[in-house]
Amino acid sequence: MQNAQNTHSVDRESALNSNRADQAVCETLRQLCGVVGQDMTPVFLATLTSDLSNAGRVLSDAAGRGAMAPLRDACHTLAALAATVGDAGLAASMQALNDAAHRGDRSGLPHLCADIDQRLTRLLDLVSGISDRAKKL
Repeated sequence: MQNAQNTHSVDRESALNSNRADQAVCETLRQLCGVVGQDMTPVFLATLTSDLSNAGRVLSDAAGRGAMAPLRDACHTLAALAATVGDAGLAASMQALNDAAHRGDRSGLPHLCADIDQRLTRLLDLVSGISDRAKKL
């Protein structure tokens, strides 16, 4: 019974941390939208979405082929984009994948890529939500 309570507590803490991280990313995105201005916000968000999606596809393809050079390039792109919007979790996952790619370690690619895919999907959802709200203004 204690183990089930501990698991529930960890799950709740993880959800709270995830919610805080999402809020931080949304706040950073709102600030960036303020910097680019209302007229350029749709262009900025569309470009961000395109860049994130394209880098994600390159990463997935490179990981599937075990192609380390393109994998490292995609890692750099996604890490930079993640850091720009304040997504520390995705940036850290990208760093871990980049480290593995530099070592030539293919053994952890499936797990790392699954984590990155989940984080990237969440980030794209957050960007989409900000974009939807910006369109209503």
